[in-house]
Amino acid sequence: MLDVHPEAAAELEASLAWYLERSPSAASAFLAAVRSVFAAIEKGPERWPRDAEGFRGAPVKKFPFVVHYRETVTGVRVVAVAHTSRDPNYWRGRA
Repeated sequence: MLDVHPEAAAELEASLAWYLERSPSAASAFLAAVRSVFAAIEKGPERWPRDAEGFRGAPVKKFPFVVHYRETVTGVRVVAVAHTSRDPNYWRGRA
């Protein structure tokens, strides 16, 4: 089961809105790419390496984003849909 942290959901919505303002086709491609990453994480969460704190990061193809997540007893918790130009640790306080 994939659980998305409310702040990660807000990041996704804000990024989608940004793309939508510029190009509906880019927004559609971005959403499809993120959904693809979510599906890949659900299918094989161990695919990407863990960092020292137990988080993993899956890149979003063709877009400058990384989906950060960690495995839990009930599934997977997505903690950030992070743009790669942001501070790479801004989301670390999320559970």
